[in-house]
Amino acid sequence: MKDDTNYEDENLTSKFSNGDKDTFKYVFSTYYPPLCFFASKILGSPTEAEDLVMDVFTKIWQKKDDLKEINNISSFLYATVRNAGIDQLRKEKKQLFLEGIDEKDELNINEVLEAEEVYAQLLAKVYEQIELLPPQCRLIFKMLFIEGQTTQQIAERLKLSVQSVRNQKTRAIDILKLKIDPNLLCIVLIHLANRSIHLH
Repeated sequence: MKDDTNYEDENLTSKFSNGDKDTFKYVFSTYYPPLCFFASKILGSPTEAEDLVMDVFTKIWQKKDDLKEINNISSFLYATVRNAGIDQLRKEKKQLFLEGIDEKDELNINEVLEAEEVYAQLLAKVYEQIELLPPQCRLIFKMLFIEGQTTQQIAERLKLSVQSVRNQKTRAIDILKLKIDPNLLCIVLIHLANRSIHLH
C-alpha cells in the first residue's frame, strides 16, 4: 500500500463500501488491535475477543454495500464490536466482564465501556500513525512490538545487521514521537509488549 493514499474520514467509508481492498487492509491494520483490546474488556478473554473482531470484519466486508449510509466507520466498528460482545455474553449466559462492576448497574457499565472505548480509540490513532511509517520502519516496528520478535531474529529474517534493525527501531519511535504524545506512545508500547507476550 502506498503511503500517500488518502484515507481521510470523508472518503474512507466510501472506498470501503465500494470494495477497495487497500482501504480494507488499512482499516483492518488500524482498527483490529484496538478493537481486540476493547472486546477483551467486555469478554474477559483476549482469544475470544480476537475471534469476535475477526468475525465482525468478515461480516462487514461481506455486507460492505450496507456501509454506504455510514458516516463514521470508526464509531460504527466500535458500536458493532460492543453489541456483538454483549450479545455473545447473553447467548452464552455469561456475566459482563467488568471487574468491580455490578452487571445490573447499567449506568456504570455504560460509563466503563465508554471509557474503554475512548482508550481503544486512542490506540487506533497510534496504529494509524504506525501504518504511515516508512515501509522498512513500519515492518521492523511491527515485527518488534506486535509480533514480539527479537532484534536478532529480525536481523536474520531480513538479512540485515543487528545495528540496522536498531537504527530502524529508533527512527520509527522518533517519527511516532513527533505525531503522538510521548506519554500515550509509552502506554501503547507497553500494551503492545503485553499483547505480544500473550500471543507467544
